[in-house]
Amino acid sequence: TSVVEAVAHCLREKSNEVKLLPSELAGEFMEFVFAPNAQQAARDLIRIGAIWFLPASASRDPSHGIKPRRLSIEQADMMVLEPHDYLRIHFHPRRFPVHDFDWNATYSESRGSSSENSKPGVIVAENASKGWIVINKPSGVPVHMTVDNARENVQACIYHARCGSSTNDGDG
Repeated sequence: TSVVEAVAHCLREKSNEVKLLPSELAGEFMEFVFAPNAQQAARDLIRIGAIWFLPASASRDPSHGIKPRRLSIEQADMMVLEPHDYLRIHFHPRRFPVHDFDWNATYSESRGSSSENSKPGVIVAENASKGWIVINKPSGVPVHMTVDNARENVQACIYHARCGSSTNDGDG
């Protein structure tokens, strides 16, 4: 069995067809589009940061410094794809066990807890006035965002726990 990377590079042609590059992914893309929950699946991919966008009007020459940006839910809700717009879709983004931890609890508190429902904390020490925090980084969770997942990482989880924000800012 051959392994096909689950990333599609899409261009919308003038004929309103979506052209996939490479063509080997056409079957997977069509399965995704025609799935009963395709709209929710697309929103989930956007929310996690697995879809990138570059408008047709942007230069395709990387020396000009214009690169695709992560597509946010807010951007996707307001946009209409134009011919030759570029989408990079990571259909199967890597997932990380961020929901197994309490990102706002201290590490020492959670280690002694006997409750089956409590999640282990990660905060070892902090000084809010000086602006630093020390955590016990969970194994298997990246420190920063990856190309296919901007949400499940230490930086995003600590920010969300402390600031309450869960929006995808579109940066990549």
